[in-house]
Amino acid sequence: MPFNMIVTDAGRAALVNAANTGTAPVTIAQVGLTETAVTPDVRATNLPGEFKRIATLSGDVVADDTIHLIVRDETADVFTVRSLALYLGDGTLFAIYGQADVLVEKSAQALMLLAIDVQFADIDAAALTFGDANFLNPPATTSQQGVVELATTAEAQAGIDALRALTPAAAKAAILGWLLAQDGSGSGLDADLLDGQQGAYYLPTGSYTAGDVRSKLLTVDGSGSGLDADLLDGLHGSAFARMSLQNVFTVPQIFDVTGSQIVIHYAGANAPSTIVRADANNFYLLLSDAGAEASGTYNNLRPFNITLATGLVTMNNGLEVKSSLTFNGATVWHAANDGAGSGLDADLLDGVQGSFYARTDAANVFADYLRIKKTTSQEIRLDGNAGPSWRMISTINGSSPNSLILQYSGDYFASDFVNALVATYGGSVSTATQGILWGQANDGSGSGLDADMLDGQQASAFAQLSANNEFSGSLSLVNTAPRLVFNESDEGVNGKIWDIRASSGLLQIRALNDAQSSASIPLQITRSGNSVTAINFAAASVTAGGNEVWNAGNDGSGSGLDADTVDGYQASALAKVADFAADHSATGYQKLTGGLLMQWGRINLTTRPGYGVVTFPIAFSAAPFYVDSGCATEVGNADAQGNGPLPYGASATNMNVYNAAPGGGNAWWIAIGKV
Repeated sequence: MPFNMIVTDAGRAALVNAANTGTAPVTIAQVGLTETAVTPDVRATNLPGEFKRIATLSGDVVADDTIHLIVRDETADVFTVRSLALYLGDGTLFAIYGQADVLVEKSAQALMLLAIDVQFADIDAAALTFGDANFLNPPATTSQQGVVELATTAEAQAGIDALRALTPAAAKAAILGWLLAQDGSGSGLDADLLDGQQGAYYLPTGSYTAGDVRSKLLTVDGSGSGLDADLLDGLHGSAFARMSLQNVFTVPQIFDVTGSQIVIHYAGANAPSTIVRADANNFYLLLSDAGAEASGTYNNLRPFNITLATGLVTMNNGLEVKSSLTFNGATVWHAANDGAGSGLDADLLDGVQGSFYARTDAANVFADYLRIKKTTSQEIRLDGNAGPSWRMISTINGSSPNSLILQYSGDYFASDFVNALVATYGGSVSTATQGILWGQANDGSGSGLDADMLDGQQASAFAQLSANNEFSGSLSLVNTAPRLVFNESDEGVNGKIWDIRASSGLLQIRALNDAQSSASIPLQITRSGNSVTAINFAAASVTAGGNEVWNAGNDGSGSGLDADTVDGYQASALAKVADFAADHSATGYQKLTGGLLMQWGRINLTTRPGYGVVTFPIAFSAAPFYVDSGCATEVGNADAQGNGPLPYGASATNMNVYNAAPGGGNAWWIAIGKV
């Protein structure tokens, strides 16, 4: 991003040579960094809040007024940069820049490469050199190799950008765009060729008007002219039927000719002809006699005729056969020669094949129903030449209406038939020994039917309403909003009913009123696809293992929450309040992190020389590693100052003080050790 870097007064002064006649070369050796948002000032001599200077930089002069710098930091430092400064080899602050937003941030694992391009408004960049040049990635100029941005097609066609590079594709598009913008009528473009031809190849348009072209064509058209036009009445040649070729018509054709007939000659006008003719009543196929009626215009022989009103088809005004009519040598059957004894072996009987009929002398397989039609009762008997026999009787219109009876008899003559199975039209089925059989019409609630299985399953496969049940498989509820309802019958009003409900990607546990018209939702789980996106508990206490679950509503001071970390830190990384216990009275102590303990106080020494014992407010873990004492009341007494109280021994609980000052006095003391 562009920004304005300020060259300081000190930087400009460094550029002036000793004779004050021009500039002197200087070296940019370091870059200073700061997190402070600096307001650049030409009077600046240092970078406020500077935390680091980097000497690993590379640079070069890439134009008369432009330098390119790359600053590199490969350390594990972590920092944020908002302002920077360029320093010369002698430490002079040459230029400075700052802003409120972050310029660059670096983590411990990152390598910082900060590229800076500086364009000077009134300084010759050639006067600058750089402390290092082992890595560089400058912008490209007309005299400097480096990084360049490629121009887009729009930028290339605009032709005003002097910084971006032109690719072959962009150049082609730009050149074509420029050329096309210059050609056309009135452009004045004088090309050498047009579609590869010289100008003399073409005719001048002024000499050939539409009238000229038409008049010239009329002189060469007509029969035998050989004129091969592209269109005839606006249609191509493929749209017309060719007389000398076979033609395929893709749309219906209507022939409306004089005499309402079409004549088809066999070979020439005087050859036998076939005439297709129609009048108001009939459609004819006529034959002509070439000798008698060579023109083929009409003939009374009409071998084929269709009456248009009725669709009746006749041949030669009625087909007359004066001897046996045959087809390919075989006799044609008709009403006069078929019937019994005729020997006619027909393919069909009443329109169906012979395999459709049952033969009395062979076994038959019926592919469809066998119908027995009788006024009162209908019967089928099954018996052999001796022994028991069976019969099936339908009593439609009989003595036992609307029943189908299967009977058996013990003798061949079937004189003592007994009902084996009776099926009634009302739907009941009974046997002689078992009575009415169970069916759809007589089972169900209250029927007393004690089945062995239900839908192929034993009773043990079903859950009983009046018993405890264990499910070894899954229980699936399928609905747009399926729910499983629990009713605690011994609870009070509006306290009986719970349900588990799934709807619109939510699974809810709800407490409902007795009318199930309203509910509170103590638990709701939200999903997206097969992922759970949220679990929401109502504003109620949530426990796990008898312990309350912590949340944003019940943690904090006094909650008793024993967390594993605080702001991401383990307890071992934090100091306890007890580690900083203190008594800030005149004789007191202060505990510090790391186990350091400082204790202080005053002691009154009344004799000279005299000894005193200081008892520490709290005990050290071992003898303190530093003790000291001094006069507290003998200020200005040189003897007291020179012979004041001195410590000469200490233990974990006390220290000894010796006083050589005259008259005694008060002494301050201090001891530092470990808790």
